[in-house]
Amino acid sequence: DDLITVEKFSTGIYGGKVVADGTTIRLGPAPEARPFTAKVQVQGLEVAQALAARTPKQVLTGKFNGNVDVQGVGYTPDKLQQTLLGGINGNLLEGTFLGKDLVSSVTGPLAKAVPFAKALKSGDVTSLGGDLPFSVTIKNGVAQLSKPITWTRPEAAMSFDGGIGLDGTLDLTGGVSLTPATIKTLTVGKVTPTEAIPVGLKISGKAWSPEVTGIDVKPAATT
Repeated sequence: DDLITVEKFSTGIYGGKVVADGTTIRLGPAPEARPFTAKVQVQGLEVAQALAARTPKQVLTGKFNGNVDVQGVGYTPDKLQQTLLGGINGNLLEGTFLGKDLVSSVTGPLAKAVPFAKALKSGDVTSLGGDLPFSVTIKNGVAQLSKPITWTRPEAAMSFDGGIGLDGTLDLTGGVSLTPATIKTLTVGKVTPTEAIPVGLKISGKAWSPEVTGIDVKPAATT
């Protein structure tokens, strides 16, 4: 009938490789009403290249390895926000979140709350570590994390849960746990705790222009 099934397909794209065996689409309906299922395996895809034409500013760097298994109707962003279902899981290698330094977003307010502390220099980016595994379930226009993403850097451990809208809107809640070494630097050597000190926060706004809110530094300052 009008059903096309991809039995075998692979190509190089965005610096990596994509395999789409098993993907299907119905060509009978008008483009905005065409149902499809996409089964895609991705290896070594450069995230920055893939997002370059889809966001007004750079958001993320790194290589993505993983699987995309989704279904929907139509191809436009508006239609996909309404109809896309499924999931994405894999690993982001050597990733960097651009436009926001989450550690300095916490240490800045904390330094103001502690009289003898000195704010750390902001790098305007957040390293996501060498290997960041993640899994999202897509429904109602949101890619919801199946479980919190966590990663550790020398200056802090970070953990966030929540979702990312298909329009690029962030809704993440979590925290930054500052290591004893970071606290020692922040307080100019006056305080060296025996364990990490957590600070909760939220990340909202568009991914290419994120906002950090809900920072409560009072418990950390008291500690």
